[in-house]
Amino acid sequence: MADSNLNDIDGVPLYKPSDPYHYDFDNKPIKSLAQRDKVLMGLINRNTKILKDAAGDVGEVTTRLNQSLDRLGNLKLAAIDEANHNIANHTDGRKDLTDEEIAYYASLGYSVSKSTKFIRCIQEERDKLSRIESEANNIKLSVKQDSEDHIFDNGIVKIENSDTIECVLGDDNSIRFNSKFPVEVAHRHYYGVEPISSNYKDYSINGIPSFKKDSLRVFVNGIRLQSCSDDCANKDFPLYPTHYTGSVIWKSIYFTEQNDTASFSLSVALNSSDVISVDYDITLI
Repeated sequence: MADSNLNDIDGVPLYKPSDPYHYDFDNKPIKSLAQRDKVLMGLINRNTKILKDAAGDVGEVTTRLNQSLDRLGNLKLAAIDEANHNIANHTDGRKDLTDEEIAYYASLGYSVSKSTKFIRCIQEERDKLSRIESEANNIKLSVKQDSEDHIFDNGIVKIENSDTIECVLGDDNSIRFNSKFPVEVAHRHYYGVEPISSNYKDYSINGIPSFKKDSLRVFVNGIRLQSCSDDCANKDFPLYPTHYTGSVIWKSIYFTEQNDTASFSLSVALNSSDVISVDYDITLI
């Protein structure tokens, strides 16, 4: 665009004193037109300067506009990309959504409000979100203990090993529970062992130094006796059949164990014809 100033153009001829006219009177309408021309020229010069400044260094405004607009005035996608239209350069913000936009997000499975805040995500966050199943945030864990339900709906639920249960994490992220026993509870069972006695009341188990506490089970003539260690006189115990002088007599009887010496005592002495056997457990350590 050529540099010019229309105010510098003297294109309005006026009558001179040497002309055969009354130059002062006859020049009035011409001077009025010249003043109008100056006003118009001023506006033209102002708009010309605006257009010249808008052109920048490329020469013409159209060249500059063609960088970002198509023939219909819409933004060019290439121009947006050249402007580094990258989500990393954006900031978090809130937007008032239209009804159409709310319906669109609802079709994607999201319930949004009229004024919704949008935030950026790094790739690691998007990858993590993509692994979350639909409605996964509604998962709750209920554990019943002492007839009371305990609900876990947030935070971390810890699963730990116990003395008898061991948790094993598989390669497929599955959790398996294996039953186990601690070494201190390992034991061996013995059944139908005949104890020895010299008075049919105090018995011992031959061949072992001790048995596991509270593991002794005593049977007289097929009836299992009850164990007692304190306040036995005020308790009722089962009756057992004993053979005496050719007839059966039912007697109430209990036993008291001494596990550390592998022995026990009956509250009532048996007869030689009575059959007694015991079951018991011994520890393996």
